[in-house]
Amino acid sequence: MTPSFLRNRSIPGRLALGLALLPACVFGDAHSRSIVRDAGPSDDADVVDAAPIDTLRRAEVVAALANLVFGELVALETSLASLDVAVAAYAAAPTDVGLRAAARTAWRDAMVVVQRLEVMQFGPAAHPASALGGTGLRDEYYAWPLISRCGVDQRIVSGGYAPPSTLELAPINVRGLDVLEELLFDEATGNHCDSFDPINATGTWAAVPDLAARRADYAASVASIAHAEATALRVAWDPAGGDFVAQLTTAGSAGSVYPSAQEALNAISNAMFYLDTQTKDMKVGVPAGIALGCAETSCPDAVEAALSDASLAHIRANLVGFELLLTGGEGAALGFDDLLNDLGQSALVASMVSEIDGAIAAIDAVTLPLEVLVDAEPEAAAALYDELKHVTDLLKTQFLALLDLDRPMSAAGDND
Repeated sequence: MTPSFLRNRSIPGRLALGLALLPACVFGDAHSRSIVRDAGPSDDADVVDAAPIDTLRRAEVVAALANLVFGELVALETSLASLDVAVAAYAAAPTDVGLRAAARTAWRDAMVVVQRLEVMQFGPAAHPASALGGTGLRDEYYAWPLISRCGVDQRIVSGGYAPPSTLELAPINVRGLDVLEELLFDEATGNHCDSFDPINATGTWAAVPDLAARRADYAASVASIAHAEATALRVAWDPAGGDFVAQLTTAGSAGSVYPSAQEALNAISNAMFYLDTQTKDMKVGVPAGIALGCAETSCPDAVEAALSDASLAHIRANLVGFELLLTGGEGAALGFDDLLNDLGQSALVASMVSEIDGAIAAIDAVTLPLEVLVDAEPEAAAALYDELKHVTDLLKTQFLALLDLDRPMSAAGDND
């Protein structure tokens, strides 16, 4: 199925979902079990029979999605290489407004690819404590929301950003692509540390004579490191390198970290929950004062990428990445939708795609930056949250139950 950003949005919204499954004898797998569907806030938990899906079919979908993710990682490396070049040019001439604008554009372009991959954090990109085969490589180039703005300012004063080999030993909260946004887009002369911090108490911040040049040099180091880390992640997946693709395509064999193709599918679906816990809750819910984490009416300071006004573009890209995994991308590429169609659940596929379309359309209709929207038009921010929730409610209920997938531990207590 072709994803929504490449086709006309003609699917009717809010399709009614039927849970009638094809008989188990249609499929070649031996096991079947009843599953209690996760209840939403107004749902009564009910039991559905999960028809088995042929083992070979599961393996085919895993292999297709492995290749899809590898293609996205190649795009990431390419975009961060372009960003590296653009920022280096700006650092060489930090007073050149055109070069700064080009670096900002390159950052925005690269972040669209980064944000598609945010919902694909399984294998080497994921943290080792949360995923099989995880090595935490995503945090090495983008650690949002862990940025330390005061820590960045301290390094501007100390010069602890050059050369890149020095900065790459620093904590991830002072050297990722979120830090790069600060360095490229922040034109304020103040800093983010309190008055008791040495850079303010001793006057060393005020004494910095070349703030713009230091930010540009720092930015060049960050861009160089992010490019190198994206290359490391691509190599980890590359059949000519670490070949994590083979870990997925051989799931169930002795050489794979995945005991079965079903476990590999579960790892991928776990990554898709980023749309629920991060996109919906942290990127919209917290700033809008809806989700836990905001003690005020709204918390605009919690908005991702507020300096660049790229917050909504990031949320949109998260949805696009989610849909790529759901549908497999363009043409006849396999995705989770093929497994659902095998179960006779084309209505669920159509409904999920329609809800994604609706969320993307809602984002495209917003005319204010998100950090302004949550204060100026709280009802509109709440409506955007609800559009995302329509997608994630289907993910957490019918999608998991029908495909016999488990909810990730990170979302185990979530029942919104």
